[in-house]
Amino acid sequence: MADLFSNNAPWAPKLPDAKMRYFESFIPKEMAADYYNTLLENIPWQQDDITVFGKTHPQPRLTSLHSSTLKSYTYSGINMLPNPMTEELSAIKKLLEGVSKIDFNSVLINLYRSGKDSNGWHADNEKELGKQPCHCFFELWGVKIFSFKTQNPKGSKIKI
Repeated sequence: MADLFSNNAPWAPKLPDAKMRYFESFIPKEMAADYYNTLLENIPWQQDDITVFGKTHPQPRLTSLHSSTLKSYTYSGINMLPNPMTEELSAIKKLLEGVSKIDFNSVLINLYRSGKDSNGWHADNEKELGKQPCHCFFELWGVKIFSFKTQNPKGSKIKI
């Protein structure tokens, strides 16, 4: 597999102040389907309430945080306690670490149940993520459009 941050990656989207690499087919479809089905059935999914612009409503997706540490993760007033890493999540994490050369400390899974589920604009700027957090987004099933933009309101945007 290619180095995630090398020039040999299949596609390197351009966005100021970001290093991005996109792999069309990171793992075989059959493997992705197996992971998806196993995770769908065995992950302790939750739907927390979130307050946006003073109004509280259920998040429009299901989530689950997994880590080998006991550190919680808090965003938008939601405090998530980590579940143990599963064998499947550990395997996926190891694959991502292999191409990125970065050791990730947790996995936050989002389950988008339909085209109505989503994740709004956010900065991932919580203190516990550090000054320059690194994220890998890994899609197992279906098509999900990921939109990225700079923090400058008139800045660049990209959709993958």
